[in-house]
Amino acid sequence: MWLRLGGSAVCRDSGALERSIPAFVPVKKPKTIIDRLSAEVRKAMASPDLVKRFVDLGAEPMASSPEEFGAFVKAEYQHWGKLIKDAGIRIE
Repeated sequence: MWLRLGGSAVCRDSGALERSIPAFVPVKKPKTIIDRLSAEVRKAMASPDLVKRFVDLGAEPMASSPEEFGAFVKAEYQHWGKLIKDAGIRIE
């Protein structure tokens, strides 16, 4: 599940253009539990009342499958990891 919060006051005030709120579970959770959680989130996100509440906050509710989200996280990890390595950024 994703909530794009670009229009919310919190994001505008922080200078951020967009925020996402993903749902993570521990790595070794059984696929049946992950699938159930995903189905329940999708069911909740299908509620017009819940969607309206998010939209009223300036959010854009979206849902993705666990596989789509996993691919997104992997791509982000690779992108930002390369950028950090190439820039020579180190923790002080």
